[in-house]
Amino acid sequence: MALLRNATLPNGITSTDPRIITAFKAVDSVLCGRGNTMLQRLANVHLMRLFGSLEAIIKSDRHNGRIHREPYYRDAHIAMDIYLSAQETHSNTDELRCKLRRGRKRFSKRWSYLATVSPLFVLVYSDAAELIVKDFKRIHNPTLRLVGTTVLDTCPDRLVGICTRLARAAEAAARTNHSLDMRQFSAAQIRQSFARS
Repeated sequence: MALLRNATLPNGITSTDPRIITAFKAVDSVLCGRGNTMLQRLANVHLMRLFGSLEAIIKSDRHNGRIHREPYYRDAHIAMDIYLSAQETHSNTDELRCKLRRGRKRFSKRWSYLATVSPLFVLVYSDAAELIVKDFKRIHNPTLRLVGTTVLDTCPDRLVGICTRLARAAEAAARTNHSLDMRQFSAAQIRQSFARS
């Protein structure tokens, strides 16, 4: 919940809002730390969601005349520039951009493929998934998408529903700075959903 609280963008902000940099730094602190592997999986998925939100904000800013971009300089490039500005080291910007795009962002995108409808789905995979996600040469993105879709299709509908509702409730609580009311997710419901799988 702390990751979501520190790294969820509020509604109605512009691309120059300093909370965007704060959100990227919060995600990076988890990704670059030596902490919990499951939390790092969630942070990888959240990084891609953060990029998606930021690109939508940039698009809105562009349509409202707050941003003027050069030809062939897409919203994704502007988002990457903002992400670059959140990094502590800036010695070689081109090298850092390549490292972040081809490394961290690419890795996070692959976890997003496995997450499908809910970030919580990355928690159902064993440790072997870490090796598969890192194997860019042998396991291609369409294959990962297929794996994510297959896992989603084989999960009981109730489990999918609980994961989706729990993720949405956590995001809403983080966005509004409220606590998460877990009463709507009884332990018996969750256990029952896992027992049917």
